[in-house]
Formats: sequence, C-alpha cells, structure tokens
Amino acid sequence: MQTPDQVLVQMQAAFREVKAHVSECVDRSPTKVLGFKADLALIGDPDVGTLIDASALESTDGTPLPAAFDDCVRGIMQALELPPIGLGDEFKVNYVFTF
Repeated sequence: MQTPDQVLVQMQAAFREVKAHVSECVDRSPTKVLGFKADLALIGDPDVGTLIDASALESTDGTPLPAAFDDCVRGIMQALELPPIGLGDEFKVNYVFTF
C-alpha cells in the first residue's frame, strides 16, 4: 500500500470481508447494538504486513458497548491481514458500522 487511496481500498475490502463476523458479534451481544465507531491505527511491519490496533470503539448512540461485544470486535479487527504500508509507520482510520 503506497498511497492513501491504496490504503482506503484495502481497508474497504477488509471490512467487507469481516462484516459477517461483526454481525455474529452483534447477534451474540446481550444488549442490542445499533452501531459503533472504530478508531483504528494501521501500523506497518515489513515482516508481518500491517497490524491493526483497534484502540477505541464506542457506540454510535452514546451508550457503552457491552464488554463481550467490544472484545469480539477487537479480536476480529486485530486479526485482519493487510499488506504492508508504504506510507510510513502508522495510518489512522475512523470507521462507522451501522446495523
């Protein structure tokens, strides 16, 4: 991933792939989750690819996310595999999921 547009294309493709997995987290959640915001850091590692740090997840309606849902989504986000970033060490992404 050499340009911001390439990073965006890769992220969109990765999020399309994980949509079903995130839906499973929603289905298993004890509390109804209507959506959430994810502040992600994409961290380049030439040996591994791009690591995803899902440091901040919050609901779109201002209520706290259930802990089990938060853990489930973080696990999915951090397991995504992306090619190495060529832009530098880190790239910040804000993404909103709505259901």
